[in-house]
Amino acid sequence: MLGSGFVSKLLSVSLLLMGSSKRVDIKDIPLIPRKTIFDNPNYASPKVSPDGTKLAYLAPNEQGSLNIWVKTIGKKDDKIVTNDLSQGIKKYLWQYDNQHILFLKDKDGDQNFHLFQVNIQNNRTRDLTPYESTKTKIIKYFQSNPDSIVIALNKRNKAAHDAYKLDLKDGDLQLLEENPGNIIQFLPDNNLNIRAAIQANMDGSYNILGKYKKDSNWAPIFSNTLEDQYDRLLSFSDDNNDLFMLSTYESDTLQLIKINMETGSKSIIYENPQFDIKEVIFHPKKNTIEGVNYLGEYQEWKTFDDDFSKDLFFIRNNIKGNLSIVSRSLKNDIWIISANSDDKAEEYYVYERPLKKVTHLYDSNKSLKKYKLAKTWPFSFKARDGMTIHGYYTLPPVSKKKFPTILYVHGGPWLRDKWEYTPEVQWLANRGYAVIQVNYRGSAGYGKSYISASKKEWGNKMHFDLLDAKKWAISQGIADPKKVAIMGRSFGGYATLVGLSFTPEEFCCGVSYVGPSNLVTLLNSIPPYLKPRIEFSKRFIGDVQTEKEFLKQRSPISKVGQINKPLLIAQGGNDPIVVRSESDQMVSAMRDHDLEVKYLLFPDEGHSFLKIKNRLKCYAATEEFLAKYLDGRMDPVTSDEEWDEFIN
Repeated sequence: MLGSGFVSKLLSVSLLLMGSSKRVDIKDIPLIPRKTIFDNPNYASPKVSPDGTKLAYLAPNEQGSLNIWVKTIGKKDDKIVTNDLSQGIKKYLWQYDNQHILFLKDKDGDQNFHLFQVNIQNNRTRDLTPYESTKTKIIKYFQSNPDSIVIALNKRNKAAHDAYKLDLKDGDLQLLEENPGNIIQFLPDNNLNIRAAIQANMDGSYNILGKYKKDSNWAPIFSNTLEDQYDRLLSFSDDNNDLFMLSTYESDTLQLIKINMETGSKSIIYENPQFDIKEVIFHPKKNTIEGVNYLGEYQEWKTFDDDFSKDLFFIRNNIKGNLSIVSRSLKNDIWIISANSDDKAEEYYVYERPLKKVTHLYDSNKSLKKYKLAKTWPFSFKARDGMTIHGYYTLPPVSKKKFPTILYVHGGPWLRDKWEYTPEVQWLANRGYAVIQVNYRGSAGYGKSYISASKKEWGNKMHFDLLDAKKWAISQGIADPKKVAIMGRSFGGYATLVGLSFTPEEFCCGVSYVGPSNLVTLLNSIPPYLKPRIEFSKRFIGDVQTEKEFLKQRSPISKVGQINKPLLIAQGGNDPIVVRSESDQMVSAMRDHDLEVKYLLFPDEGHSFLKIKNRLKCYAATEEFLAKYLDGRMDPVTSDEEWDEFIN
């Protein structure tokens, strides 16, 4: 683990290296056009067909929306098989018949995803879940049952997802298990019988439930506390005798455990005492566990299969960066690998296993390769209460040693920043800003005690972590103390509003994307399908029924009169997570106080701005705003990027 002393030395070395040759000024670094950074990728998410003969991938159609394309491996017969003209397609998977592809899509960001099926021969597309105001989740799809898929739907009760078997040929829907209202995950065995579940209790604890025989009743396997919210059911063994899952049961970090479905006995397959397991790799056909990876400062791996270990060793010697096995053929002879580094956009490779051959497949962003991108380094520091906080910093690739700085706060808040290519970070660094990303208390990946330290600390210790990170950046000679801005999305947007209202002298300006302004109204507007998690929200944020005054005190809207720095707010009109009124009420309150605020509203977006025209308008407005108050660089706004400020 990197301590602050080591990081100080690392920072000094990095700055020395930048200045050891010809001095580089920011004006010598070409501006990267916003469209180059934020346009849809040239290629994304390539996946090999189960039989290993075809390759699907996402790429823009003529209108620029991401759609599914298919080609025969070894041929140049690429063709588009979907034609979405809206937000584009993000998630898809091959059917095991090798003739169809399944994909999820919502409407203008409302998160009511439908499951669609497209025939790759004639492009015929069917909506397999054509239910109004219903969110579809894919639970499991087995190569042993290629004509059926297990999904979850909240069509019966908007607050509860029931488990169904969907026939992929005739569209018949069969209820497998009704959700009593507190099940947050179902898992079927390899015969499509629902035999495991995670149950949320009224007191915030969790039960892991199992059916020890096909027709038996539910029985508790073990129970976990409120803090164990990241428990996740993964899969059954091929013989259905063992259940694999990730759990923090009697552990601070997520461990991979095996549960015998006859006796209920548990055994630990792997755990790391410092970091949560991020991903478990199963063999595509035998369903045996081959390895896991986790994120410390960088990605790390642990393997359990000799053949997989040899393959991974070969791949890591030939491909640099964070690796992900995107897909594999059922014969396990063709792998699709993605690689992600801090200063390079995602790249894709084919690994031909019998030949031990790695071949470059696609660049996600070809236009970006001609530009010099910035490096990102991990750091850690002691917060004011003594807790060690982790994060990453990125510096413009120039000789200067003190920069206008953006404190870029991730959302969630129970997510995390990591060492990787991040478009927003590279954009800001290219404009001349240092970027500080803080995995404040509550961030995922560092164990449940790290998350638990955020309990009822919204607007308090979580905010102090951000302020302490700012102080660290100033002490290291990174940040110009008079030119530090705060910016973020979702919880990061809330943190921005807190930064400007609770501590108005700390930042020179702020940018809030879909940020909650009032914790009372935020919790009262939680979508029905998130209700099983309500007890967690009560314990970690606050209880609207019994702690309304406390929540008001932690709400930026309550201290809006203290704001004395400029603010930009952007909001999606269809956002079901942070609803539009969160931004409306903040802007109205600021204008009532004659405070400087710009408001961008995108009526056809949700919690993320997925349409390229909206994304470019948002970032053009942000860039102009930051250039005005931080003296950073500005790429001229094009006619396609002009925006209208929303006056509510």
